[in-house]
Amino acid sequence: MYCGTYILLERDFRELRQNNFVGISASPVSDNMLKWEAEIEGLQDSMWQGLRFQLVLTFPSEYNHVPPVVKFTSIPFHPNVDPNTGRPSIDFLDNPAKWNPSYTLSSVLLALQVMLSNPMLENPVNLEASQTLVKNEYLYRKIIHTLSQEPGQVEDKSQESSTKSYILRNKEPVTFSDYYKAWSEIATSKTTEQYRNSLFEDPNFIGKYYRWRKMDLQCYKEWKLKFATTKCRLARENRMTHEVNYRAESISACPSLNSSTSESASDIKSSEAGEQETEDDLEDFDETWEEEVQNLVDWSAALDAGSLD
Repeated sequence: MYCGTYILLERDFRELRQNNFVGISASPVSDNMLKWEAEIEGLQDSMWQGLRFQLVLTFPSEYNHVPPVVKFTSIPFHPNVDPNTGRPSIDFLDNPAKWNPSYTLSSVLLALQVMLSNPMLENPVNLEASQTLVKNEYLYRKIIHTLSQEPGQVEDKSQESSTKSYILRNKEPVTFSDYYKAWSEIATSKTTEQYRNSLFEDPNFIGKYYRWRKMDLQCYKEWKLKFATTKCRLARENRMTHEVNYRAESISACPSLNSSTSESASDIKSSEAGEQETEDDLEDFDETWEEEVQNLVDWSAALDAGSLD
C-alpha cells in the first residue's frame, strides 16, 4: 500500500512540474513524500492577486482512496478558511465520501487557488470575514492586504517602532534661568522687545537673587515680622478707604431738592437693607482687624530683642 502511494505522489509531482501552473508551487519535505509544502498565489484580476499563502499537505498511506489533510500555515482572512486550524472548507477535502480517486495533487492545489479568489458565502467557517466582505468590501481588501504582508516587512516595521519607543530622555533637573532662556529661543510665539525681561541674562541679578533667598532662610523671624507689620498697615489703609467710600455713598444716597420723588416703596426698602448689610460688614471688619492687631502685639511681645538687633 505504501509503495503504491509513493508511486502516485511521484506521478503527481511530475504532472505539477510539467504543467507549471501560474501562482502554484509545491515540493515534498519528507523522504516518503507523504508531507508536502506548497505556496498559492491569488488569481489575477481578483482582490487576492499578488498575495501568497503557504500551506502543508499531509497524504495518508491510503492515498488516493482518501483525500489529503490540508492546512494553511499563513492563515488568510477568508470566509472559507478556519481562522483557528487553518483548514480550508472544500467539500471533497472535508468529506471523504465526496473524494474522487481521479483527483491529483494539481487538482487539490487548483481547487484551493479558485476557492481563495472566489469565496463562497453560503456556509462560511470564518463568520467575521464573511460579514466584513458583505458589508464593506473596501475594508475587507485593506485587511487582507495588511495581514498578508511579508514577515520581513512586518518585522522591520516592528523593530523601527520599538526603536522609536525606547528613545531615552534626559531627566536631569534644569534651573529656571536655563529653562527660560531655552524657551525664549524655541518658543513659537516670540515676545516683543519692550516686554522682554533681560533680568535673567544679568549675572549680577541672579547672584543677588540667590543671596536674597539665603538671607530669607537665615532671618526667617525678621522677615515674618516685617510681613506682619506690612499686613497690618495694609489692613488699616483698606479700612480707612472703605470708611471714606461708605461716607461718600451715604452722602450721595441722600435725595436733593430737585430730584424726583417717584421712587417706589420697594426701592427704599432695598436701599435700607443694603445700608444695614454694609454696617454689618464694617462691624465684622473692625472685629477682624482688632483681632489681628491684638495677635500682632502678642507676637511682638514674645520676640527676643537680641535676635532682632
